[in-house]
Amino acid sequence: MADIVLVHGAWHGGWSWNPVARRLRASGHEVHAPTLTGVCERIHLATPETGVSVHVADIVNHIRFNELSDIVLVGHSYGGAVITGVASEVADRIAALVYLDAFNIEESGTSLFDNSPEWRVRQLRDAAEAYNGWQIPSDPLVPIWASSPESQEILARLTTPHTLACFTEPIVLSGAEKTIADRTYILCEDYDPSPFQPFYARYRDDPVWHTARIPGKHDAPIATPDRVAQEINTVAERVS
Repeated sequence: MADIVLVHGAWHGGWSWNPVARRLRASGHEVHAPTLTGVCERIHLATPETGVSVHVADIVNHIRFNELSDIVLVGHSYGGAVITGVASEVADRIAALVYLDAFNIEESGTSLFDNSPEWRVRQLRDAAEAYNGWQIPSDPLVPIWASSPESQEILARLTTPHTLACFTEPIVLSGAEKTIADRTYILCEDYDPSPFQPFYARYRDDPVWHTARIPGKHDAPIATPDRVAQEINTVAERVS
């Protein structure tokens, strides 16, 4: 069985992985789903300087101090950028990377906004400016993420503002992240418009990558946990 580390997306917390984590644990895996600094139960730690490097450190330290190895490292949405940064630092501990409707940063020194469509950058900058200038509320986004009224209610209740710095701070990569041979990209096919479709299109014919499409919108860990757990189990079995 595998050590699996699940990294949530922006505005979310470790809670968003609970349905998937329960299913993975039932399959015998050791599952970790920490909440990143400055969101949800750690919202009190948010500052204007809380950026993606802080979140990379969150996960790197979680891995080191829990002495994890041969990890299946999974990132949802914004969490994809985080796991790339983590793999850059502790590639020797990671067996596989899984991007679930997620960003992947391929060029060192670029930010999430550098890897996003212009409409998305404008949407998030405008939302931050209308809020407090340094945090982006989830309110405008929840309706377009949700696959059902039930999912929308959960997201509206439990998501929290996310710092703009996470999207503007460049991510510095060592190149070690490219040595991880097992990489998977999963697209949520009903989320449209989506900033993630270009990543899937780039990887689907690349022999380095495994790819999959799953039904539903961007809330897959909540709305379709059986399918998400199935995809992660497939990766875990392949690298075990």
